Amino acid sequence: MPVESVVIPTEFELGGTYPIIMRYYRPSSCHAPYGIYYEKDLNIRTCAVNNILREGGSCNQLNEYLVEETFNFTVTNTGNYVFKFWTGVDSEGNNTFLEYDIPVN
Repeated sequence: MPVESVVIPTEFELGGTYPIIMRYYRPSSCHAPYGIYYEKDLNIRTCAVNNILREGGSCNQLNEYLVEETFNFTVTNTGNYVFKFWTGVDSEGNNTFLEYDIPVN
């Protein structure tokens, strides 16, 4: 699901653990949370929200139903971490992201 907004610290301390909140709109009553997509590549983290879609039955459209998914991030390296939160696909078919460059103090 496309991430609408993120709550993330502006800086980290080495060894600290921080909650990171991703907010997204749940499109219908047939969509349900199904974990978080999380990929690491050195100090780059790519994140997204997974949903499962229940097929069959009746689904109600949900207008402006904002949902939060939270995960805890533990800082294990020095240097900056770059977080990329998937926001969808542009008109050319390229993935788009909210990006945050977070320094470790």
